[in-house]
This record gives sequence, C-alpha cells and structure tokens, in this order.
Amino acid sequence: MLRRLYDWTMAKAAHPRAEWWLALFAFVEASFFPVPPHPLLGLMCLAEPKKAIRFAAIATLASVAGGVLGYAIGHFVYEAVGAQLLSALGLAKSFPKAACYLREVGFWIFVAKGATPIPFKLLTITAGFITIPFGTFLLASLAAQHQLHDRGRVVPFLRRADQGIHR
Repeated sequence: MLRRLYDWTMAKAAHPRAEWWLALFAFVEASFFPVPPHPLLGLMCLAEPKKAIRFAAIATLASVAGGVLGYAIGHFVYEAVGAQLLSALGLAKSFPKAACYLREVGFWIFVAKGATPIPFKLLTITAGFITIPFGTFLLASLAAQHQLHDRGRVVPFLRRADQGIHR
C-alpha cells in the first residue's frame, strides 16, 4: 500500500500540472483531507530547486484558502450541532470561557502551530467553531503556513540539500 502511495505521489510530482496538484493537496489538507502536501512539495523542490520558493508560495496560499473552508466547516457545524454536542459532552458551561481564552490568544496559537506537526485542519475547524475573528484567522493562517512551507522545515532543508549535491 505504501509503495502505491509513493508511486502515486511521484507521478503527481512529475505531472505537467504538478503545481495544480500541489495546490489541491494543500487546499484539501487544510480543511478535511488526512494527507499533507509536504511529500509532494518536497519532491517538486528537489526536482526543480530554482522554483522552490514558488512551490512554497503555492502551497501556502492554497493552504490558507483551504483553511477558509475549514473555518466555514467549523462555523456551520457549530451552528447545526455544536450546542447539543457540547451539552452531551458536559462542556456547555466551560466552553464559553475556553472559547474566550482561545479567541484572545488565537493568533499566537496559529503562529506556534507553524513550527509543530499539528494538523492545520484541527485549528481551522476549531477557529470557525469558536468564531475567532476572521481577519485574525486569515493573518495567523498566512503566518503559520508561510512559516511551515517556506521558512520552516521544507524549503530550507531542500535548498541546503540541493546546494550540497551540486558542489
């Protein structure tokens, strides 16, 4: 099974529309899909290191756009079943206090998330669920995903690896 996933990812990285595949993976991963775009981003950066920043920008912007969908999912799920779910879990009284705290520090939680392996979709859906201000959500998402894709782990590592290979 892993070999099929590897072969499939390699085929997408070599596809003429690889940038579109990267954007699609980043978009859906930010809201509901369980597979992150980083393997595809890494392969594309290794194949064309001069385009690494472009690929990181595509992944970042598509991830933020997918985050907007995740925010909407969280917001509308709360509208539909949130109060009943919180009551069933015995959290109806403590949730407002926790939500207020998360709204206050939400920006920094997103920024810190960029340095962790926490799935972005968990934060996007939660942000919609507790209605973090949308402007704050967008800025924090952009900062976190830029940190992850461009300044974080993926592109700098691959650029250093490429420099070592071509010496």
